[in-house]
Amino acid sequence: MIGAVAGVALLAACRQVDSILLVEVGGDLSLMPAQLLVTVTAGGQTHMPFLVPSSPTNIALPTSFTVELDRSITGPVTVRVDVFDSVSNVIASGSTTQTYINTGGETIIAVSLVTGPPP
Repeated sequence: MIGAVAGVALLAACRQVDSILLVEVGGDLSLMPAQLLVTVTAGGQTHMPFLVPSSPTNIALPTSFTVELDRSITGPVTVRVDVFDSVSNVIASGSTTQTYINTGGETIIAVSLVTGPPP
């Protein structure tokens, strides 16, 4: 029985953990965001944009969220954030590229927002 438990623990320890991006978003504190449209480009591929949160709500800046990446992606990673107000107008945007990420660990990526529609 002890050998079986040790074997299961060893298998769990060998499992390779995905990389986590902690995205910190900051900008003009007078902005009234309702939702963030996030686009991640990693490993030379742009991944499907996703909304944070999934339904519009009041978001206070600064805010943060996490993105999980397969550990095979080593960088560079670009995170673009477009900010929507309560009626779905883009009111700010920002983008940051991180050349290297902590593969299998956590990498903090700060995105500074610029008020106005995206360029």
